[in-house]
Amino acid sequence: MILSNTVVLLAGAHAAERGAFAEALHAMGAAVVILDAEGAAAPTQGAGVTRLPWRGEDSDRLAQLLLAPHGRIDGAVVLPSEAPSVAFDALDPAAFEACLAGNLDKAFHITRALSPHFAARGFGSFVYVVPAEGIVGDTGRAASTIVGLAEAGLSRAVALDFAGTSVRANCLAFVDGLQHVAAVAAFLLSDAASALTGQVVIAQGSDLHLVSQPRPLRIAHRDGGWDAQALDHGIGRRWAGAFVPPETTRDIL
Repeated sequence: MILSNTVVLLAGAHAAERGAFAEALHAMGAAVVILDAEGAAAPTQGAGVTRLPWRGEDSDRLAQLLLAPHGRIDGAVVLPSEAPSVAFDALDPAAFEACLAGNLDKAFHITRALSPHFAARGFGSFVYVVPAEGIVGDTGRAASTIVGLAEAGLSRAVALDFAGTSVRANCLAFVDGLQHVAAVAAFLLSDAASALTGQVVIAQGSDLHLVSQPRPLRIAHRDGGWDAQALDHGIGRRWAGAFVPPETTRDIL
């Protein structure tokens, strides 16, 4: 099995989604450690799955907590938690802060806790799972778009800092629901994906999309620098054909 002899940390999402994802990973050979922010008041263990309580420990204490069941973690999957489904001008600041805490903050603290462990062992894999609108964007989903792109940035930052090692980080976006991407996450965690790091992949049904990342599309140069009028001629008109339109996931997927 693709995850045989692999210990995987799983965090985020609702308990039912997280549990189903854990079962799928376990069926592919993994021993799964669930970081539980909702239920368990004390560590519990079932067939191949250990649940640990999450109380907002700092990175050092969190690392100790995560490593306790098996003495190691080989890979981590951070699932998305709830995000408000409203347009930006209706986004409540408190709801947005809660969204950040449940998604980006959690992903950061888990990554910060485990990255020294991965570095010391010389290998490890992070997979950050986000909704597709978190990568492409969508109307009425401002918080999800902001957080999704931030997690893609986190993944890229980790991949760059560990480039040249066997510590990897990738972002996996889904269109049709979490239950359809467990196999892709398992592949990204496994040795079979050793060449993949710093990438963004969208899973849609039977299709997998490798997503482009911000790179220069056009270059404009003017001797002596730019003024407003020159910018209109040099950028506003010449670059128009290369502008990224306000597309949503429904437009391109």
